[in-house]
Amino acid sequence: GIDHLGRRVRMDKRTSTLPLPETFPVETMDDWLKIKHMYQFDESRINDDWIARAKKLQDEGTMIRASLCGGFDVLRELMGDANCCIAYYEDPELVEDILGTVSKMNEQVLERITKHMTLDILSVHEDLAGKTGPLIGPNIVREFMVPYYRAAWDIVSASGTKLFSQDSDGDINVDIDAFMEGGINIFSPCEPAGNMDIVALRKKYGH
Repeated sequence: GIDHLGRRVRMDKRTSTLPLPETFPVETMDDWLKIKHMYQFDESRINDDWIARAKKLQDEGTMIRASLCGGFDVLRELMGDANCCIAYYEDPELVEDILGTVSKMNEQVLERITKHMTLDILSVHEDLAGKTGPLIGPNIVREFMVPYYRAAWDIVSASGTKLFSQDSDGDINVDIDAFMEGGINIFSPCEPAGNMDIVALRKKYGH
């Protein structure tokens, strides 16, 4: 089938839990510019009624979370794992334009929310690692991901949010310090099969 990004996807009825993309919409800057508008801010992304409803639920005891597009995840969705990892080195301008565009949209949404309420938690989905380690190292995290994370975190933390959670399976030990520079203070899950030892992590990082 064809998904919302125009990717051809395959679903193996015997083994798949998620559609597997076989094609990707972005290989060049020209490709990206054709769909860039999908990642830019417009007023339909947030409105005062939604914020008021969230604030009411929060006052009644519900935890209110805002989720970011992952700085790696959005690139993988648009380019595929291999092309994404290559692009950091061979086409950094494309990576920077994609992340800069999404970051600006994040900021505009979060600025509207934090004028009216304090979010309980900010979260970001990545899934950028396997059992043998992450697909990107701390140098790439610091150059591309930390500014992306920090732009959002600075807004919400200034309004009182204390928790910033990253979701990634696998072994991300070598990247933890770098991601913490972006504001991350929760890593969930911590996958034992991926060499994530929660006892050792607590000893090293505390709470």
